[in-house]
Amino acid sequence: MQKKILIICDTNLSIDPRVIRQFQALENDYIIDSLAKAPFGSENHFYALRHKKNALFIKLLGVALLAFRLYSWYHKVNSRQAIVDKAISNDYDLFIVNDLEMVPLGTALAQKKVPIWADLHEYSPGQVENDFIWRMLYKPYKEWIGRRFLPNCSRLSTVCESIAEKYSQEFNVEVQEVIYNSPDFEMLVPSHTDNNLIQLVHHGIAIARRHLELMIDVLDHLPDHYELNLLLVANNKEMEDYKNNLMQYAKTKKAKVNFLEPVPTKEIAKTINKFDIGLFILRPVNFNYAHALPNKFFEFIQARLCIAVSPNVEMKNLVNKYSLGVVSDDFTAKEMAKSIMAIGDIQYYKTQSDLVAKELSSEDTLKKIRRTVHSVLAPQ
Repeated sequence: MQKKILIICDTNLSIDPRVIRQFQALENDYIIDSLAKAPFGSENHFYALRHKKNALFIKLLGVALLAFRLYSWYHKVNSRQAIVDKAISNDYDLFIVNDLEMVPLGTALAQKKVPIWADLHEYSPGQVENDFIWRMLYKPYKEWIGRRFLPNCSRLSTVCESIAEKYSQEFNVEVQEVIYNSPDFEMLVPSHTDNNLIQLVHHGIAIARRHLELMIDVLDHLPDHYELNLLLVANNKEMEDYKNNLMQYAKTKKAKVNFLEPVPTKEIAKTINKFDIGLFILRPVNFNYAHALPNKFFEFIQARLCIAVSPNVEMKNLVNKYSLGVVSDDFTAKEMAKSIMAIGDIQYYKTQSDLVAKELSSEDTLKKIRRTVHSVLAPQ
């Protein structure tokens, strides 16, 4: 008889690449249900997760409870705002709970009868610690969640080694698995590099705190035969405004910056394969940024690009380990330009990406997911 798994996540599952990997790895061997904002599409049963629109009084009460460190009470008030459309039984064999914030809900549903694998993704207490109010109010609350709920989980995983170490140090727990945000393997070959026109490319979400203008500034320090191509996703008005500001800023530059239409996740590698250097500068304004290892890094590899990144711990480690490109000495546009200019043979690094594309694809990710589930269910 097939065992049942409930995947819990506070996202739209159809566009959440990390959780999609969980479905891909498990749906042929287990009965998969989900609890989320929107379904993946192939689950056996979907439970809708919604959040009440808090009244002003509830919001003010929440802030007061956080300010006075009354986390148990805040948790009670906050948890009542989550609505599950139907009652969920605890006759499952495993809950896979995504992100630290959802672990309390998973624990409440499990009632100590169902083992929990918590895939913690990034380091939640360090998410927006560069914001003073968030750091004072929400960071301690997230740390409280970690201390109270993580020790009760059967398995823990996260996205990279340094974040796994951080969780272990802060909460005295063992993170058994590091699972990269690796995309599917793409049957591509490195494109030919025209040294008379070097094409840089960056893709991702238009978020102001990422300081994407730094990558436009890189062109100030490069010769005229370098161009930058940006594929930026804007999901709300704030992002749209920032993207428009970037477009206006680029017009003040002599160098050429192309703003291209973003494409679906599955098409990214094929779309950017024609370019030469995957570029990413990310200032370490919080813990997660300092240790970032984002989807786009692995998509650069699948696109068979040379990679140029700032010295964020995890990206630096992999670039150096596999000889994928260059790492700048600091997080400035000038130093990044120096690193790019020092690249002797772009084609060599494209070939290096080609050599590790299989190893750093979702194939390894899927194996780790299956192994983690088996490790929890096998003893039972």
